[in-house]
Amino acid sequence: MYWLNVDFLTNISKLHEEGCRYCKPRASLAKDRGRLGRDGGWLPFNSVEEAKKYHDDNLDKMIWQPCKVCLPGKDKLSI
Repeated sequence: MYWLNVDFLTNISKLHEEGCRYCKPRASLAKDRGRLGRDGGWLPFNSVEEAKKYHDDNLDKMIWQPCKVCLPGKDKLSI
């Protein structure tokens, strides 16, 4: 499982593996879990490709950034 942290304030969509120490998918007043809120949100995906396709189709103006700690899809970082 992968989590895409969509952050409208920084204009970055960062992909994490579920076990990453920086992956904290919880809802707050500004960011939702499983959907987008005012400032973004945490969106779950089954694969790196699925997350990247969602990003390209819906968030193409944002920066795509795989986490540099957990390296999701280690062999697919060039996506």
